[in-house]
Amino acid sequence: MADNREKEQYERKTEDLLSGSAFVHRSYDRGKTIVGTISGEVKKTTITKKDDGTQIYTAVFDLKPLQAKVPAISVDIRSMEPIDMSPFEHGALLAVTGQRFLVTPRDKDGHTAGERRPVLFARSVHSAVLGENNRPEIIETVILADKMTKTEFYRAANELLTGYVFNSRYSVFNERISYMTDRGEAGLYGYVSRFSVSSPKYVEGKRAVGKDGRAEYEYTKVDMVTKEPIDVQSFISTKEHPQRLSLKGAYRLFDYKDANGKWHNNIVTFEPVILSKYIKKEAELKEQNEQQVQSKAIRR
Repeated sequence: MADNREKEQYERKTEDLLSGSAFVHRSYDRGKTIVGTISGEVKKTTITKKDDGTQIYTAVFDLKPLQAKVPAISVDIRSMEPIDMSPFEHGALLAVTGQRFLVTPRDKDGHTAGERRPVLFARSVHSAVLGENNRPEIIETVILADKMTKTEFYRAANELLTGYVFNSRYSVFNERISYMTDRGEAGLYGYVSRFSVSSPKYVEGKRAVGKDGRAEYEYTKVDMVTKEPIDVQSFISTKEHPQRLSLKGAYRLFDYKDANGKWHNNIVTFEPVILSKYIKKEAELKEQNEQQVQSKAIRR
């Protein structure tokens, strides 16, 4: 699924409906640990922050998991200290803990350079060995979590999603979620909303059209938590009043076990950091609707 901001004329004149501190981002403390060996080259860079001159050290490589049928996954490490992966470049076992996201590869100018692919944003890195019954065991921490730069989620939250939200029986808005305090009391964590964004579908850079000649759409699940209840009507679309949205955020990739104990792997949801509405597009759509109404009135 390619970044659809480059498939259409990208409109920057938006009104932020939700951003910044309005969201609560779940940390997913457990993350996921993948044990395997480095495949191919380790690409290392040093980034100097413009504001204070702080240096950030990065290493990117493909990690081939021990499981034979599991494909390699790209690993992204960003540390405040130099990164030395040389002990692992010749087959030594490596255990990387972090969060997985679908990320759009880009060139040095920020333009899309391929389809989204899974990336494991590292939280900590360890050396490992095969122990009893060939089970991997972590033996030493190579890069501590407190040396990593900002959370994995914010490192991945550079994806854009545009489209429309229509209410359905599967949508959830402003559902209260609580947590238990140390005193055993229920505290309010936030309000969760889950819905789908409908976006034009593209195949090889062209709008996909079905057998009936109509444009095809694809649906992306969005999962977000806000501190306060959201005004659903400010962004929900109807057939008579479509409201085109722009969301910036991250495509999470995770596994979960359902109530029946069955595991579901590689589930994708979009978690926004900004939810905006296209002001200019709204005006255009309103004008088009008014013209259609007037045209029908004249024909009568």
